[in-house]
Order: sequence, then C-alpha cells, then structure tokens
Amino acid sequence: MLKKIAIVASVGLLGFSGMVGTAAAADFHVYEHDDFNGRNQEFNGSDRNLANNYFDGGGAMNDHISSMKNHADHGISMYQHGGSSCGGITYYARADSEDRDLTNNDFDNRASCIIFHG
Repeated sequence: MLKKIAIVASVGLLGFSGMVGTAAAADFHVYEHDDFNGRNQEFNGSDRNLANNYFDGGGAMNDHISSMKNHADHGISMYQHGGSSCGGITYYARADSEDRDLTNNDFDNRASCIIFHG
C-alpha cells in the first residue's frame, strides 16, 4: 500500500513540475514601427482601451501601433476607437498571421482597442 502511494505521489510531482516550468507565450505582439521594430508590447487577452497602455520601455501605445504578430490560434481585431463599444475603422488579424506594415491596410497608428475572438 505504501509503495503505491509513493509512486502516485512521485508521478503527481513530476507532472506538476512539468507545468511549473512552462510559461504561457504571449499571443499577440504589437510594435511601434514597421517591420516589427521599435518598442513593443504583448497581449494575452482583450484590452478595450489602450489610452493608458505603454510599450515596454515606455511610450504611449494608443494610436502608435505600426506592425503586429498574431501567434494565437484565433483571430484578433483592433479598432480605431476604444471604450466599451470599440468602433471605427477595424483591422482583423487572422490566426497565426503577421503584418509588418499596417499602412497597407489604412490602419497605421490607429489602434485604440484590441479584442481577442474565440
């Protein structure tokens, strides 16, 4: 009986230690400049108001995003206007996609809201 308990405890600890060492990767990265340059920030969920957000290393993020990488397995939308409704011009990032220049989509320096779908 004691041997069975010890084996179960050991297996449980191994499984737990495997989970502890695994950090969740950020799903969505935004960059201040084209070609994934400049200051950046990572998101793991929706943020309806970027007005109080700053890039890593400082600098206002609202209306200052020029490129993005979506590593999520679902789509993500960015909106021109933040707040509870998030509206205006919309940019949709497909799952597992990237865009090195949001100018081509008429969305350079417009993002004020990020919504994760799925």
